[in-house]
Amino acid sequence: MKHFSQFLFLVLFLSKLSAQTTSTFESASLPDSSYWNGSDGSATGFESGNAWFPTVWDTSFGGYWSSGFALSTMHDTVTAGFTNQYSAITGSGENGSAGYGVNYNDGYFLLTGSAKGQSLQGAFITNSTYSFLSMKSGDAFAKKFGGENGSDPDFFCIVFKGYENNVENEDSVVFYLADFRSENSNEDYIIKDWTWVDLSLLGEVDSVAFYFMSSDVGSFGINTPKYFCMDNLITNEEEPNGMASIQSVNSLKIYPNPSAGLIHIN
Repeated sequence: MKHFSQFLFLVLFLSKLSAQTTSTFESASLPDSSYWNGSDGSATGFESGNAWFPTVWDTSFGGYWSSGFALSTMHDTVTAGFTNQYSAITGSGENGSAGYGVNYNDGYFLLTGSAKGQSLQGAFITNSTYSFLSMKSGDAFAKKFGGENGSDPDFFCIVFKGYENNVENEDSVVFYLADFRSENSNEDYIIKDWTWVDLSLLGEVDSVAFYFMSSDVGSFGINTPKYFCMDNLITNEEEPNGMASIQSVNSLKIYPNPSAGLIHIN
C-alpha cells in the first residue's frame, strides 16, 4: 500500500492548494445603472472576495474621484467623454453579470484573509467606455490611435507588479488594452471584450500594484484616459481543512494492489 498512500497524500496536498475565491464586485445595495465612488464618505474602499480595493475621494474643489476603484452597474457603451467614466465598454460585468470594478489612475489592491501571501490566478479585464472611445476616435485631450492614416504605432497597457512584505517580486505582467504597433494594420486592436489576464506569474503576493503606459504622452503625462475595468479576480487560498481528510484514509479500499496503472478507490 505504500505507493497508494503516497498517491493519496499527493492528491490531498494538491487539493489543499487548489482552493480559490472570486472577487465578483457584486454589491447587493448598488442599484442597476449606478455606481459607488466613495463620495458618500461611507468608506475608503471595499472588499470583494479575498481582496481589498481602495477608493480615493478627494474633497477639494467640491469633491472628485481622484484614483482607485469604483463599483459599477453602468451599461453605457456609446457616450464619449469624462461624464461616462464609470461604464465598461462591454455594457455589463463578465459573462453578463451586473457588477464590476472600474479603476482610475495608477494604483494597487491588497489580498486579504487566507489569500494573503498566496499566488493569484488572474482576472477578467476590459476597457472603460471613456478610454475605448477616446482611443477609437480621439477627443479634446487624446489622439485617435493609429493616427489619421492608421499607421501610428500607438499602444495603451497596464503593468502589474506583485509585492510581498513590501518587497517587489521579480516578474511583472503587461496587458495591452490597445496595440497598434504591428506592421500589419489588420492586427491593430482596442480591447472591447472581457479578457482573461493571467497574474500567476507575479508569484506569492500580499499586494499588487499597477501603472499605465501609453504612446500618447503630453507635458502633463499620459493623455489616454487612465481607466480599466476588472471583474472576477480569482485568488488562491490556503485551505486549513484540506489535510484533515487524511484521517479517513484507513477507511478507503484501493484495488488491485499492486496495479499496472488502473486502480479503483471505494
